[in-house]
Amino acid sequence: MSITLFGLSTVFGFLVSGFYLWLRAKSENLPEDEIFDIYIVSAIWSLAASRVVEIAIRFNEFGWNILRWFSVFSLPGLNGLAALLTFVGLVYLAGVKRQWEMWKTWDVFLPSLMLWQGIIFLSFSVPATGIWILGFGILAWIEREYRLWDWYKGHHSTVRTGLVSAGWLGFEALGISYVALQTKGMVFSGVLSAAGILTMMVLGYNRSGRVLKTDIDSLKHRFGPRLKKH
Repeated sequence: MSITLFGLSTVFGFLVSGFYLWLRAKSENLPEDEIFDIYIVSAIWSLAASRVVEIAIRFNEFGWNILRWFSVFSLPGLNGLAALLTFVGLVYLAGVKRQWEMWKTWDVFLPSLMLWQGIIFLSFSVPATGIWILGFGILAWIEREYRLWDWYKGHHSTVRTGLVSAGWLGFEALGISYVALQTKGMVFSGVLSAAGILTMMVLGYNRSGRVLKTDIDSLKHRFGPRLKKH
């Protein structure tokens, strides 16, 4: 058994992101013990699911030898997308079980997940790490500031959660697109990036208190006379 850079970055990333999650739980007045239970359980099952999917994809290498399935050092391999989807899904289910508001739950957990991903990618790609760390920084800034944005509140008396989750989706798409660029090519990567950013914009707008018809009418009122002159 040998210590690998991936193993070190995974453990270090989990501890650092867990600390940030603890700070977020305190600031949102959420039960810290439950938050950590969810984080730890989701992380363990995510790693397990990623290993299972990787074994299924590379079954010709692993075969039916169960010892090879658990030989993470001699036969390393985890499926990142499976881990990501499992983690997000388990956080959602845990929030539903506790009757927490879905978007608030994701807003609390997803920046920590993005920080963990960024640190993990230090063992693979510095540019990819830059994308996820930049995304985490922007999400952390949005978390602190968005409640003060009147334009986001729109016609609602209170600010709705979900903007952080929308931003996470956009940066996640950019990060995955960069990784996919290395193997899938420019077209696939570009389509994935565009789809992620578009979804982020639609979701962010949908979670705001703005009304589409009102905004369209406002744009017509502002730019309509200028267009007629031309």
